[in-house]
Amino acid sequence: MREHSKIAIILRILILITGITALVLSIINMLTYYSNAGTTVCIIGSCLIIICGLFFNIILKLKWLAPTLIIFLMAAMIFMFFLYFYGSNDNVSYDEDVVIVLGAAVRGEAVSTVLAERLAKTVEYYQKNPDCIIVVSGGQGQGEAIPEALAMERWLVRNGVPIENIIKEENSTNTFENLSFSKEILGEIFNRPYSTVVVTSDFHIFRSVCLAKKLGYERITHSGAKIAGGTIPMSYFRECLAIGRMLFFGK
Repeated sequence: MREHSKIAIILRILILITGITALVLSIINMLTYYSNAGTTVCIIGSCLIIICGLFFNIILKLKWLAPTLIIFLMAAMIFMFFLYFYGSNDNVSYDEDVVIVLGAAVRGEAVSTVLAERLAKTVEYYQKNPDCIIVVSGGQGQGEAIPEALAMERWLVRNGVPIENIIKEENSTNTFENLSFSKEILGEIFNRPYSTVVVTSDFHIFRSVCLAKKLGYERITHSGAKIAGGTIPMSYFRECLAIGRMLFFGK
């Protein structure tokens, strides 16, 4: 019995540490990088984890609940590792016709750290394939002085990409619209099949590729940008929720 009590105490402490850490990182992420519905969900999820830790003894009495929670958390961790490895392994051939850069938060008129990493990855690609067309995709969100696509275009031009290589898509508000609206623009440019590389943050690659295939992109490759260490836990947690939404709603 004592051994079981010790294990229960250790598990309770680990759950509380996980919840508190997740909550602190969520708040830092919201204040430092960007705030959106996903960040809010992460904060709520962190609070629920803390509540589970506080009432862990009651949860243990519900014999079916504790194993369910443990299995769910283990599955989530395995899936997060899958997202990391999938997004960290680029499969570009550097002969693609089009690069689609997915937008992220803009602070006033300046790109966020997350978006700057995506754009730096785009410049890296452009230097190896200067004949590509670059579609910068992102509308104007709350707290943004200009559309994300315009901020992205300015950043790329400052870093050596000719403006004539860039096409702006300024109406999208989410990943599905990024890819859908970009495809509409590209359909007016190409009268033949074309190949596309999606550039976004590494955690975001898997969902982006799935949506691109669903939308009918024929040849799709990907290149993932790294994210700041402090944003990793929340970014992957939020992405798991977004993938669940994609599976349920189809976008």
